Amino acid sequence: MRSVSFSPDGRLIATGSWDRTARIWDPRTGKPIGPALHHDGEVEVAIFTPDGRRLLTASCDKTARFWPVPTPVEGTLDQIRVWTAVLTGMELDANGAIRLLNADTWLERQRQLQSATLAGSSGW
Repeated sequence: MRSVSFSPDGRLIATGSWDRTARIWDPRTGKPIGPALHHDGEVEVAIFTPDGRRLLTASCDKTARFWPVPTPVEGTLDQIRVWTAVLTGMELDANGAIRLLNADTWLERQRQLQSATLAGSSGW
């Protein structure tokens, strides 16, 4: 590891490494958030912008890049499940297999999401 920095709000950690990647971590769980951010050379610097919305990386490959920082998803498990189904057009069936939503099911999930958004958490 060559570089470590905390996000301005202290909720995330960024690392730059000899393996040519930068990563964003959740310090509470120790798990990465999102995929590794790849360069063609060692990552010398990984630092958050002052607003915490982007990560700047600089590499031995003579490039610097801005990467968006994922925003946390909040809500109950059911709210996140419906939001994901509307966003992707897919959901897991009872056996854990991925199922593509048909138009009617997608519209129903969208209505569920909208009613929950308008009603707040009481809609769930």
